[in-house]
Amino acid sequence: MALLATTFVAEAYTPRTLDDIPNVNVADARCFTSNPDGILSAAAIDSIDRMLYSLREDRTAEVAVVAVGSIGSEEVFEFSHSLFQKWGIGEKERNNGLLMILVLDQREIRFITGYGVEGILPDALCRRIQAQYMLPSFREEDWDSGMVAGVAAVCEVLRGSELYLGSADDEEFTLTDAIGIFTSMGGFWLLMFVVIWLSQPKCKCCGKRKLRKIHSRVVERTADV
Repeated sequence: MALLATTFVAEAYTPRTLDDIPNVNVADARCFTSNPDGILSAAAIDSIDRMLYSLREDRTAEVAVVAVGSIGSEEVFEFSHSLFQKWGIGEKERNNGLLMILVLDQREIRFITGYGVEGILPDALCRRIQAQYMLPSFREEDWDSGMVAGVAAVCEVLRGSELYLGSADDEEFTLTDAIGIFTSMGGFWLLMFVVIWLSQPKCKCCGKRKLRKIHSRVVERTADV
């Protein structure tokens, strides 16, 4: 679940409510892109839908894309989360849904992830995908290229491919990003360490935890060695 504001200037759009955003996948199982304000072209929608249909057929993930001009004064995260829940994106037993939503007048592109894909797409990685693949086009008001590139990058990650996320000369990799990725990778081992430590017996005298002796061996050096 990531947030990154852009710097483009949006036109005036009629604010949309949750009920105004059509869930196109209900009417056609091959459609995944809701575009009520005509922000994306037919060619871009076709490209996105083909990628996401293949992703769903592989049972990798279920992704919905929304491009909307305005949601009024609604906060983008709350709106996006409510839309994610309303549509029930992802398989129920796997919770492998992802919502990618662009709100022009608030200058935001946001990803909402189900728990089943959150480990693959942590916040820090979502921000990097947005910065590397989407924002350069969005700043030029090229919504088609930015969204298609972002969806393609997400599909690569969800399928387990290594994704190019820039070099030292590209946009700065923030400390927050580094901490996010480190946490997602190291959290399991930290948990294992805590579990092992808590399983150690306490000293009867001082109450401190003791390390359990697994094996000991004494090596004696002789005088002539």
